[in-house]
Amino acid sequence: MESDIESLREEYEIYHQSYLWFNKNYKELAKTYLNKYVAILKDKILGVADTKEELERKFGNIKGVYIDLITSPDIIWMV
Repeated sequence: MESDIESLREEYEIYHQSYLWFNKNYKELAKTYLNKYVAILKDKILGVADTKEELERKFGNIKGVYIDLITSPDIIWMV
């Protein structure tokens, strides 16, 4: 049980690092990958695609991968 919790914690930490790198570099990413989905692992771009599903098929089994859509930094999303 302890190893399961530790494994989840480690996966979350990698995912969080990937998420933070994505946000920190968002404006630069938008210059090249506007309206594309990107898959990030820590501080590396694993892939770029038109659909999230394509990246999930390729990289979804890698623990800690963050996948998101790059939109214009000027857009304000309200959820």
